[in-house]
Amino acid sequence: MELFRDSGPIFGLSDDLFSETSWLAVILGQDVTPQKYDPVVDSVPVGAMQRAVLELKAAIFKATRSPPDRSDFLQSYCGNVRDNNES
Repeated sequence: MELFRDSGPIFGLSDDLFSETSWLAVILGQDVTPQKYDPVVDSVPVGAMQRAVLELKAAIFKATRSPPDRSDFLQSYCGNVRDNNES
């Protein structure tokens, strides 16, 4: 916890109870925030970081712009389940 509070690294093990993303949610949910950033970040070229952020932004925009129809969503996850709101 102190290491995260210092500079934010999260280390997960393959047989860990939570993924690194889940650990991040748990730690931040306890209002523990890093005091500074991990210096490893300085090894990533700025251009690569900018491209990654733009790609993430585009993926989020695409995913939220046209959500799937409810019936299509239910069909993809549940198979032959009829939507109760259909006539």
